[in-house]
Amino acid sequence: MYEYEIYQVDREEKLRVSGAGMLNASWTCNVDEFGIPDYITKAGGMLPGNNGRNERNLFGDYDLDNFPTNEGRFLKLESRLLIEKQRLNQFKTYQPEENNAEIDYEDFNDLLFVRRDVAEMYTDEELKVLKNRKMVNEAIEETEDRIKLMENKILPFYNQKNNVHPKFEILLTKRKGNSPPVVLERVNYTGDLHKAGENLMKFMFSNRRHAIQVTTLGVYPKCSTQLPHDLKIRIKNLKSRGEGPLELERLSQHIDESSYPLEIVDIEKHSFDDIEDLIHKICASCKVLILNGNIDYVLPFLRFLKNQKCTLHFDVILISKSKPSLNLYGIGWKPTNLLAIPMDLKYGIRKNTVPKSSTLLKMK
Repeated sequence: MYEYEIYQVDREEKLRVSGAGMLNASWTCNVDEFGIPDYITKAGGMLPGNNGRNERNLFGDYDLDNFPTNEGRFLKLESRLLIEKQRLNQFKTYQPEENNAEIDYEDFNDLLFVRRDVAEMYTDEELKVLKNRKMVNEAIEETEDRIKLMENKILPFYNQKNNVHPKFEILLTKRKGNSPPVVLERVNYTGDLHKAGENLMKFMFSNRRHAIQVTTLGVYPKCSTQLPHDLKIRIKNLKSRGEGPLELERLSQHIDESSYPLEIVDIEKHSFDDIEDLIHKICASCKVLILNGNIDYVLPFLRFLKNQKCTLHFDVILISKSKPSLNLYGIGWKPTNLLAIPMDLKYGIRKNTVPKSSTLLKMK
């Protein structure tokens, strides 16, 4: 797999600063001189979240505390990071009651993930979920990784405060499977990742006599790069991640006719609000169509699909006394006497409780 991304290179471990966000699912195309992502710059420099709405903050938390100023939001992030470090110390000093108990990953995940949006220390009762040393060590590792991500997220704002200008480069890398990426080319970053990407592809692929063989082509609607006009590719699979129009007609101009029908087209986006994408030749003719997103947007389009196989992935949480937090994937299984809650409402839910919401669905 070939990728090109922006990295901060003047540190011991290179830090990727473009692409998909690891905490708040944001997408970054470019960064400014301090490393602040373009989606924040375009918002006038205001940090996301803490605006009284159901919006993730920089760390991916749905924190409903309202701070109208950037300074207030920044201080809240600092306090949130401090609490995460205090939680880490709780794990490091905790002594489990048993050593051979089986791991209850349901409760374990509730402890590590659901309560992350509640900025407070763990109670003694909650820590009892960690029944053995293995679970404690996993909690320590998970929390250390999260703290590292949080520190990297907030770093550009310390750079801005202290007038520190990091060094950024665009790295073209090649990776096979799960092996570490190998750097093929380094390019100075001048503020436009798209333009640099176009130049790299022209350098690598222009004036080819035959179509380039690609197993899986990954596209990102929010960060689309113009392919060289004479580039032809022969692909098996297409993956799209993120919101925005897929621009399949423009993409199809570069796909060699021998590619059809594609084996798998995998689309992940919140809102499937454009039927033109799903009935386009690329989607309509593929052998397997996979749609990941909000089920409310997907279901109205099902009657238009003519693929050999279509798989829908959506996520709800089922609340009951016996299984208070059960994830359900896919369509076809209809449990009885359970209440289905959209995934967006997961955070903040407590066991054996049902939040008041008009969006709850009764499954029969």
